[in-house]
Amino acid sequence: MFTFWAAGFSAGRRARLGIFPKTFLWQGDNMANTHIHVRIDYDTKKQAQQILGDMGLDITTAVNMFIKQVVRNRSFPFLPSTDPFYSESNMAHLMSVKTDADVGINMAVHDLIED
Repeated sequence: MFTFWAAGFSAGRRARLGIFPKTFLWQGDNMANTHIHVRIDYDTKKQAQQILGDMGLDITTAVNMFIKQVVRNRSFPFLPSTDPFYSESNMAHLMSVKTDADVGINMAVHDLIED
């Protein structure tokens, strides 16, 4: 059970405005929150904040959604996998192609394909 007061208003102002305390009783499970500490690199966090913000969410809400889906489905809400594009061998190949392009070697000129 808790009592709700209009925040920022003195008792006299609450009385003049007709705002009186209201008492609520939580029903159901204990609604107490707990904290989870997660380590993540700065850039990933900032990117996630931007993307989630565009969707009207914050990181806390997104993590809560993820965990509730894990509990509900008793599995990941997505299939964890690796993208072969980001494999070490492909990244090494892309870096060598970029290096070649930067110095102007191993480059071919192709005809423009017009439809």
